[in-house]
Amino acid sequence: MSSTIYPRAEMQVRDVLEHIERVRPLFEIPEMVLDDMEPFQQSVSTISRFLESDNFEEMEIIFHTEKEETEKIIRQLKLLRIAFLQGTDIGKILEGFRELPVLNFVEILAASCEKSLKNPYEKWLDDESNLLDELKILYESDELQPEHVRRFERAFRRLFRAEIHVKFTVRNRNIFEMTPVLYWDGEFIEMPHPLTGRRWIVSGFQDSANNGLFEGIRPGDILNVSYRSPAAKHKQFYKNFISLDYETSTRLDRTLQQVLHHHLGEINTGEAYRTLGIQPGKEDVLVNQLVKAVITEVPKFQIAVNQKKQELKELQNEQAELDKQVQEQKQSLSNRRRAWADVLERIDYPLEAEEKPSNAALYDPKTFIDDLQSLLYHLDDNQLLYEHSVLELFMSGLRANVLTILSGPSGTGKSSLVEGLGKAIVNAKVTMIPVQSSWTDAQDLIGYFHPNEKIFIATPFMEALAAARLAEKNGKDELHIICLDEMNLAHIEYYFAQFLSVREQAEPKIQLYPKRYEKWAMRVQAGELEASRNEQENADELLTYYPSSFPLPSNVRFVGTLNMDHTVKSLSPKVIDRSLMIELLPMKETGARELAQRLEEKKEMAERIHISLEELLTSRAKRRVADGLNKISSVFQEYRDIPLNNRGRKHVDAIASYWWEESVDLIDLLIKGKMLPRIELKKADMEELRGALDELLKNYPKSKEKVADMLKTNHTVSFW
Repeated sequence: MSSTIYPRAEMQVRDVLEHIERVRPLFEIPEMVLDDMEPFQQSVSTISRFLESDNFEEMEIIFHTEKEETEKIIRQLKLLRIAFLQGTDIGKILEGFRELPVLNFVEILAASCEKSLKNPYEKWLDDESNLLDELKILYESDELQPEHVRRFERAFRRLFRAEIHVKFTVRNRNIFEMTPVLYWDGEFIEMPHPLTGRRWIVSGFQDSANNGLFEGIRPGDILNVSYRSPAAKHKQFYKNFISLDYETSTRLDRTLQQVLHHHLGEINTGEAYRTLGIQPGKEDVLVNQLVKAVITEVPKFQIAVNQKKQELKELQNEQAELDKQVQEQKQSLSNRRRAWADVLERIDYPLEAEEKPSNAALYDPKTFIDDLQSLLYHLDDNQLLYEHSVLELFMSGLRANVLTILSGPSGTGKSSLVEGLGKAIVNAKVTMIPVQSSWTDAQDLIGYFHPNEKIFIATPFMEALAAARLAEKNGKDELHIICLDEMNLAHIEYYFAQFLSVREQAEPKIQLYPKRYEKWAMRVQAGELEASRNEQENADELLTYYPSSFPLPSNVRFVGTLNMDHTVKSLSPKVIDRSLMIELLPMKETGARELAQRLEEKKEMAERIHISLEELLTSRAKRRVADGLNKISSVFQEYRDIPLNNRGRKHVDAIASYWWEESVDLIDLLIKGKMLPRIELKKADMEELRGALDELLKNYPKSKEKVADMLKTNHTVSFW
C-alpha cells in the first residue's frame, strides 16, 4: 500500500498521534477530552473489525508483512484499542510500535479513517450519485427543466434543511456572486459544484427592492441564508440549482468581540484582559485562556453525562425486561383470552367514541338538510345562509365519496360551509389544509420519509389521514372531512395525482416509503434488532400511524375550495372528470332576507346533530338520473373530454341515490356541477350548439343561466 494514496488521512493521523503527547502536558488535560482525538477514535473503531478475524493470510495482505510481524501488529492494535477506549495512557502502548513497521500501521490506519474524513457534503455527493449522474446528462445537454431542479432541491434538503452558509465573493454593479461553503474541521471550505466539480457560484441581482441589503458586507464574509429552487421564469439560473433568499441573510461573526457579544451580550472586553492579566489586543492569548478554562470544566460535565447515560441505560433495560414479561404473559394466553386482552388495551378509546353530547339530536333523514341549514345559520356568528338544494347536493357528494369542490367568488362561504359542518355534526371532524402555490408533487401534500432517521415527516394533511385511520381501526364512529382550501393555487393534478387515481380502487392505498423500512420497524418492535429508544419510538410510529402501504380510510371525505382569478391554476380534464363542482354565488337580497326570516322563526332544536357513520353512508334509492344528463352530453359527442363517460355516469347516479327525493332543483345543480365544467370550446363552435342546448336546459334555469354567462367571452367558452 503506497502512503501517497491517502495523503490527507495519513497526515491527520500523524498529527493526532503527535498532538496527544504535545498538548496534554501543556494544559494537564485528562485523556479522552480533546476533540482532536475524534478522528483517531473513529480510525481505531473502524479497524477493530480486522481484530476479530483469525485469518492471518488476510491480515498479511492488509499489513504487507509476514505472519509473525502481523501477529505482533494485531496484538499491539488490540492493546491500543483497549487502552484508548478505557482512557489509559496511549503513549506507552505506542512505544510498542517502535519495533514494528510503523509506516504500514499508519498507512492502514489512514486508509481506515479516509471515509470518516469526508465532510458531510462529500458524503452527500456519494449518497446521491445516481440522481447527480442523471442530472449531469441533462446539465451538459442544456435540457434542465423545473422538475429536475426541484428534484435536486429535495435531495439537497436532506443535507441542509432550509439554510446554508455562503461566502460573499464579488459584487459588480448590480450583480453579486456567492459561493456555498461548509464549516468543516475548524474552517469554512467551498463546496464544489455538485455536477462539474468546479467552483459553485450562485448569482443574484441587486435592484431597488433590495438596495442596501449588503451594505457593509465585504468579499470573504460568510452569510447564513435561506435557499429554494430557482423560479421557472429564471431559467438562466437553473444551472445554479439553488436560488438564495437574500432578504433572510445574516452575516456570521468575524471577530472575538462579535462572537462574545453574540453569545454573552454586552461585555467589557477590557475588563476580561485585566482580570486575566493579558495585554490588551492579544486576542489569541485571550482565546487560549478561555479555551483552557472550558477544557478544565469538561471532565466534570462528562462525568455527570456518563452517570445520566448509565441511569438511562438501566431504565431502558428495566423497561425492556418488563415489556418482555408482558409479551411472554400475553403469548401464554389462549386465543380467546388474547383477543380480550387486545380489547382491554384500548378500551378507553372505543368508550370515548360511544359518548354523545346529551343535547345532540338524533339523525332524521327526512329533516336532516333542514336541520343542517338551521344549524349553519344559528351556530355561526355570521349567520350563514345556503339554499336547501345546495346543501343537499353538497352532502350527497360527500356521502357518495366524490371529490366535492366548492367554487365561486371570495366571500360566498366556501370554507365556512366546510367548517360549519364540523360544528353542526357532532361526530364530523374537519381539517382545513391551506394549499401553497409552491406545491409541485405528493411530498408537498403528504410529507416524506427520512431514510437515515427512519421516520416519516408528515404534513398536517397526512396527520389528518393518520388520525382518521386510527379512529376507523379503533371503531370510532366519526366522519373525517379534509378540505384543501384554495386548492388550485398549485396544479391539483401534480400534488393530488396519487389520490385522484387510487380513490377509485377497491382497496385504495398510497405508498409512503419502501417496504423494507416497515420490515425493519417490525423487527425492532419484536425485539429482533437492537435499537436505541429513539429508534424504537420511530419504529412504533411507523407501524401505528404511517405504514409503508397506507390504506385510505373509508371514513374520510375530500373537499376542495377554488378561487378563480389570475393568480390560480386552471383545472385539468382529469380533475374535472373526478369531481363534483358546486358553484356558490351571492344570494339575491330578497331571497336571503326571506330565508333568514324563516330560519329565525324556526323552533329551536338541539345544538348539534349526531349521525352514525353507517346511517350517513347508507343510500336511499337507486336513481337513473344519468340517462337525462346523457341527452345533454350527446350534444357534445363530437368533442373530446366533454361527453359524460362511464365514471361520470356512475358519479351522477351515486350522488342522486342519497337524495331524500328527486327534484328539478337538484338535477339542475347536478347538470351545472357535473356536465357544464367539462365544456371548453371555441365560441363559434359553442354558438352552433346553443339552440339544441337551450332546448334541453329549458327546465333547468341555473344551468341555462350559467351557459349564457359562459358565452360572454370573445374567445374560448369555459365554465371558469
